[in-house]
Amino acid sequence: QVKQRIAEIEQRGELVFESAHATREGRVIPVEISSRLIEYQGQAAILSTARDITARKAMAAALHESQEGQQALLNATIESAMLVATNGDILSINQPAAAHFKQAPQDLAGKNLFDLWPAEVAQRRREHMAQAVRHGAAVQFQDQCFGRVMEIAFYPVRGTAGAVERIAIYSNDVTGQN
Repeated sequence: QVKQRIAEIEQRGELVFESAHATREGRVIPVEISSRLIEYQGQAAILSTARDITARKAMAAALHESQEGQQALLNATIESAMLVATNGDILSINQPAAAHFKQAPQDLAGKNLFDLWPAEVAQRRREHMAQAVRHGAAVQFQDQCFGRVMEIAFYPVRGTAGAVERIAIYSNDVTGQN
């Protein structure tokens, strides 16, 4: 693998890759290696620097764990649940919500929620979402779409700076319950 990396550095002129190194104490740590082809004392040489990426790897693992927990929470309910950006882009969606659109959750990630509804429904719900963002408070309402009456709640989710960055949406089909 070393010969292959040297050949790649010689071909590209530089290469960044991850590896593992042993510390003086014998611990193995993840590192990012940045290598560049240079000239040293009149000859071609490779200069490499290694950076400890233990913290970055730990943050990535924590983020993955958080995302798994978020998806488990969404899937724990039989009601429709999703997390969207304030512009309506779907970040996470559970199976019952995806079923309303006759698609799989993985096929809806990244799509804009407002594009999935009829225009008049999208406009009403866009106004409710804007209200939740503007006031930073939950907005609950009933609406009809696809022949169903839905009880819907938009819950604002604040980012680290305190601004509303996402909206958690829960909906319950209440068709025929009155």
